[in-house]
Amino acid sequence: MAKAKVDDNILSIDLGYSGVKYYFKRKGKVISGKIPTAVKKIDDEDIYDEEVFEYNGSKYLIGKEAIDQDVNISLKAGTLIKNAPLLVYVVLKINNIEHKGLSLITGLSLKDFDDKGDELIEILKDFTVNDEEIKLDVSLLPQGRGIAYDYFSKNPQEDLALILDVGYNTLDFIAMKKDKLSIRNSFANTNGINIILNKLQYELNSQFDIKRTTTELNETISANNKTLKHRGEIIDFSDALKDITEDYIDSIKQDIVEKDNILERADILLIGGGGAYILRAISDDGLQKMFNFKNIVFVDDPYEFSNARGYYVRELSLKENNAE
Repeated sequence: MAKAKVDDNILSIDLGYSGVKYYFKRKGKVISGKIPTAVKKIDDEDIYDEEVFEYNGSKYLIGKEAIDQDVNISLKAGTLIKNAPLLVYVVLKINNIEHKGLSLITGLSLKDFDDKGDELIEILKDFTVNDEEIKLDVSLLPQGRGIAYDYFSKNPQEDLALILDVGYNTLDFIAMKKDKLSIRNSFANTNGINIILNKLQYELNSQFDIKRTTTELNETISANNKTLKHRGEIIDFSDALKDITEDYIDSIKQDIVEKDNILERADILLIGGGGAYILRAISDDGLQKMFNFKNIVFVDDPYEFSNARGYYVRELSLKENNAE
């Protein structure tokens, strides 16, 4: 199939540790999707039915094909950045996107933004996969900013907005004053939902001798499924998940309490990201008590696409303003 341009030459990609979410428009129609952030290096002599990608002299399986080889997802920012060209290439390929003149906007956790942001931009500006050179105009935003752009593109801007971006590996708390990031009142750490998945993985192994990757468990839970098939039997892990989730929520609460001074003054607390479904399972009253805050709003579902949608809004706005 021939490659085709996307509207306004904009492709938005949220490079998450669990999944790569993409968002673009073609002839006015929104196209979005997700591939697992899984990359497996293979030996030259290995033979696979799946498509193999060549990059920097090595061969790789990407996404679902890599997961089928029992790959555990890396939680290192350096590994995510190193694999970024392969992941972006797969998005381009499966969607037949013409990359000439393409603007790519993506994000990185506030935790890594200053130290590794330039490295991510440089590696994505010009790379070659399968002997095809890809050159992109790359823009980068702090993760969580996309959630704000997504929400406030449809709602009035607040004076002081707080964004809680619950990711697979990272938890980003972003303070926005009149659309400006307040670094002093923001933070990011590695308290993503992988903490839940790692503990659940341990419990399933110790109680039922069930061995599953955290990727498999994440896909199961995000589909609102609390059971697993194991040797012809259905195993219900809902009780274990409930206890683990409650402990995790307590840890988030402690993280946020340290920013109580800004919470007192904020207008709204926005929640998004791939792990937001964990908090959405709590009642509105429960959330308000948990954060001691009244106006808590979840971005539009699917939550995990909130950054990708917002990155797109931001890039389109810049292009339209520059065209004026």
